[in-house]
Amino acid sequence: MGISKRDPVKLPTFSGNEGEDYLAFKEELLKGLVQNRVIRSDKLSKLRDCLKGDALKLVPESITADFDEAISTLDKAFGKSIRIVRYKKDQLLKLGFHPNMKAKGGTKAVVEWYINVESILQSLLDLGSQDDANAMEIWNDSAIDEYCDMFPYSKNTTLLGCPGQFEDKLQAILAKISKFREEFHKLHLAQQNKNRKGLGQTNVSSGNNVGCCAVTNEEEDPCHGCCGRNSNRKYGRRKSNGNQFVTLKSLVMYNPAKRDVNCRVCKALEARGGTNLLYDGHVSNFPAGCPRYMTFSIEERKKVAREIMLVLP
Repeated sequence: MGISKRDPVKLPTFSGNEGEDYLAFKEELLKGLVQNRVIRSDKLSKLRDCLKGDALKLVPESITADFDEAISTLDKAFGKSIRIVRYKKDQLLKLGFHPNMKAKGGTKAVVEWYINVESILQSLLDLGSQDDANAMEIWNDSAIDEYCDMFPYSKNTTLLGCPGQFEDKLQAILAKISKFREEFHKLHLAQQNKNRKGLGQTNVSSGNNVGCCAVTNEEEDPCHGCCGRNSNRKYGRRKSNGNQFVTLKSLVMYNPAKRDVNCRVCKALEARGGTNLLYDGHVSNFPAGCPRYMTFSIEERKKVAREIMLVLP
């Protein structure tokens, strides 16, 4: 009887470009070499096969060093995670200021912006917990001010008022940002529902969407600035047959939360052994209507999407 052989693990690649995580590459490489049972004399050549660009130049074919010395050379050149921190911060700031709901993409673009902000901030928090130098770069007062300045005045003030210092403060800010995103997501779902079914006489025109101020139930407060509305008027749109204002609350009533026993995301989590908040609190039968799905990072969403063969929205 023949003995089945395990397929070799595909080894990672690394070029030394800005933003590449050398430490993650090194960890995956060493694990792959073990799983593929690469003998010591072949490790150096396997390493070179994985390198490109500037990284490969540090380990030329003429090198007389062994595998360990080659790894040590790469450690000195790329092993400082502060490079990744600065790259992540730059990527965060490149997302730009809080999108205008009246601009192209509407509420969907706003929700996607929030998801990207949350994902990068979480990765920065993870990097900060690894190294003191990273921590000083990530959650000093100046850095936190920069993050909060991406938001309109009202939200900026709320974020800066979060309790704690340094890491604790940034954790609290991230939690508050998640709340903001959930509010915009509810609005997006309400607008999707309106577009699919129509709301009869509550015909909100595309040029006068319910603003983000209505999302946080602040109809009498000045506009946050992210929806482009006049700060001296109520937010909403009058019905064509009367003077009653239509707000987010009335829109969401058309799509109340419910239990969805057919949710594929919840089924996938249940198959993994999860039990928390499964099937409850759904506001639509789309993935974005699943409360558990909306708490995932971008990477987690991609993973569960592959499991259930889902096309991401």
